[in-house]
Amino acid sequence: RGIFATAWGDKRSNSSADNVVPLSEWGATTNKDGEMDIRSGELVNANGVYDLQLHGKNTSFRPSKKKKNNNKGKGQSQLMNDTTQLSHDRAKNVPLSPSSEFFQKLGVTNSDNKPKVGMASKLRQCQKFVEIVSNLVETSYSQNNSANNNNGAKNIRAIDMGCGRGYLTFSLHSYLSDKYNNSDCVVETQGIERRPKLVREINGIARELGKGKFENLNFIEGSIGETDDSLFGDAEEHHQSSGGNKDSVDI
Repeated sequence: RGIFATAWGDKRSNSSADNVVPLSEWGATTNKDGEMDIRSGELVNANGVYDLQLHGKNTSFRPSKKKKNNNKGKGQSQLMNDTTQLSHDRAKNVPLSPSSEFFQKLGVTNSDNKPKVGMASKLRQCQKFVEIVSNLVETSYSQNNSANNNNGAKNIRAIDMGCGRGYLTFSLHSYLSDKYNNSDCVVETQGIERRPKLVREINGIARELGKGKFENLNFIEGSIGETDDSLFGDAEEHHQSSGGNKDSVDI
């Protein structure tokens, strides 16, 4: 069920037993080389709790004295489902739900909302990308409005240059639309990709997702080297007409 190891050591290589300092929350012991050592631990399984001691320099842990099992009376299935046993079993807080329809349309997840073979890392990448960029957007959006007495940025516009199949583009647009899209704020996202067949494919996916938040997500054929200011629409016109206050956050 789980192994909890105790890491002990000494920060100073020439320390005596009196100079031992803890290198972990579990305790301290001498270490003549000043290195972190694994000295003991606990093995927790359905049959009970065991002390583990390291025997020999290059050998593995061996169970020793059996401790009182506080889970006595619980069946093995109960132990395996007990969320208090290991904290890393808890559901992670992620910005995007794996059940989002666009993940299935892009081939990232299956009908059970689980990553397809070879796509788990792509799902993690999408989550991390959105986490990082959304924090930057929130900071910029808040600062802009605060500096202009809540009369600052109203819209959010994102451009993804070299978007490829659009995994990150769809992810960011979905998150920002869910968080900011309302009567006072419109989220618009544009992906730029030089392969026309791929542009047609991902534009088709965006349209398949129907009206609503994805109707402001579009992909066009182009390259980074050919990009000009026209891709950003009338940003300068908005800037001047609003008395110098920029009315959008551009990503």
